[in-house]
This record gives sequence, C-alpha cells and structure tokens, in this order.
Amino acid sequence: MNTFAKTLTNKAVTWVTDMLIRGRYELWIRKYGRTYVDAAEKEQRFANFKEKFEFVRKHNRERTYGCTLGLNEFSDMSWEEFENTYCMKGFMNHLTAEDLEMINNAGCEMPTPQAAAGAWRTKGRSQQGSPPKALEGMLRGGWMSFVVLLVM
Repeated sequence: MNTFAKTLTNKAVTWVTDMLIRGRYELWIRKYGRTYVDAAEKEQRFANFKEKFEFVRKHNRERTYGCTLGLNEFSDMSWEEFENTYCMKGFMNHLTAEDLEMINNAGCEMPTPQAAAGAWRTKGRSQQGSPPKALEGMLRGGWMSFVVLLVM
C-alpha cells in the first residue's frame, strides 16, 4: 500500500472514530441536559469529552486495574476546571495569616491509637456511653421504661 493510501486510510479511521465519539457526546449531552453558550464552547467541551472518552476506553481495554471506568456528568470538564471547581484547589491561597494560625492552633489533637486502646485498661471502662445518673434506675427496667420516658 502506498503512502497516499495509508494516509487516506488513517484519516478515514480518525474521521469515523471522531464521528462515533461525537455521537456518544450528543447522547451524553441529552442524558445530562447540557446546554452551551455557543458552538465554540461546545467544541471545547467536545475536546474535553473526547479526551476523557479515550482515557476511559484505554483504561478499560488494558484490564490491569481490576475495575472499569465510565463517563459521568463531569466528562466535559477539563482536568484543571474540575480541580478548581470541586477539589478546593487554591483554597489555601484565599486564607489570611490569622485563618491559618487558627487552623494550626485549633487544639484538635487526636489521641494515638496506642493511648486510646490502653486508656480503658488503666482507668477502667469508659463512662461516656453510660446514661446520666438520674436515668440509670429507670433504664434498668428495660424497654418498657424507655417507652414510658418517651410518652412523658
């Protein structure tokens, strides 16, 4: 096969693939109810969609990850647009020095797993889950006391 025929064949395959992806894109637009301001935006969104479509198809064809991917309502967004919109990218840039200090000094220290596990051994069972002293006698009566408490 000569070079011209190969080039023509490659262009035809690319054109058919583009048309198939465009058909999928039109179905996707209807499914998610998308509308665009103008044809230029629609073409840009199609380019994003095509990139995601090819990524999903390549990933699923490889079958090396044990899972399959699919298209969703974010498939027409660029990676950067998605990150900026949904991943709070740049969030820390909007915080003042006072905000950062408040976050860093919030005093929300989590106990280490060893400390949490060993605490009940030294201090006895935790009393956090116990009822208040006023309700202890009433709750010993079982579920009937609980029903009476609700009716009151």
